[in-house]
Amino acid sequence: MQYQNQYPVIFMSLKDLKDLSFQDQLNNFQIILSEIISRNEELDEMDRDLLKRYKAGTVNKAQLQNGLRFLSNCLEKHWKKKVVLLIDE
Repeated sequence: MQYQNQYPVIFMSLKDLKDLSFQDQLNNFQIILSEIISRNEELDEMDRDLLKRYKAGTVNKAQLQNGLRFLSNCLEKHWKKKVVLLIDE
């Protein structure tokens, strides 16, 4: 209980990533990242251009591959605490 609400948390479920093609998987992952970023409005102050591109789904493949790292870094900068990443399924 002492650690509850003490760290920023990213929770994501990959249960819906069941497409056969790799490109469809990337597209669905982009949607998941966009939803997570949209739920964290406090990030609008940081790296605005890239955050807007993530929200709009217009990032390139390399940026998509580094999306969780980018999001974690933004949250860590904002809250000045390490980020907990929880991935389900």
